[in-house]
Amino acid sequence: MLTTTEIRDHIRDLTDVKSLVAVQEAATTRLLELDAARRPVVTPRRPAEIGTSSPTMATPYGFCFPDKEFCAEANSTAVFHPMTSPDDDGLPCIEVGGVMVFAYLDADVQAVRVTVDLDTTATQLLRSDSTVSLRVEVGDATVFSTSAEPVPARAWSRRLRRVVRRMH
Repeated sequence: MLTTTEIRDHIRDLTDVKSLVAVQEAATTRLLELDAARRPVVTPRRPAEIGTSSPTMATPYGFCFPDKEFCAEANSTAVFHPMTSPDDDGLPCIEVGGVMVFAYLDADVQAVRVTVDLDTTATQLLRSDSTVSLRVEVGDATVFSTSAEPVPARAWSRRLRRVVRRMH
């Protein structure tokens, strides 16, 4: 097995971008494997808890979130799926880019509940590791984020405290 110094020397000796990118991709893949249980990701069928993770996550190499035109088209064709009656088994949700966001009153947990279903997410939104960039905001506070844009730690905690005060 190579030592860290030997690996660094090898990387330093690489002369073309393609080789360096291949090393970076291999390292990223291995990091994702090693850290899979601890990283804050949101994937179809994998729940995420707000407040149990760091506020941001590095974007997998090569992923580029869709451009403004794609986003505008997806947002302008969003569909609201209402409950048709109190006896309806479904829940109200909005569908944007294949992402289903449900917002409803849950008598069992006695709270307004928001859930996100990613099973039908548009492929343009899926990163190479099958995760989806997700950012949750309550009021003006970002309470969960897996997007590439960092949330300033001081601003994040200040906003969260403000939201908590408003709730009491």
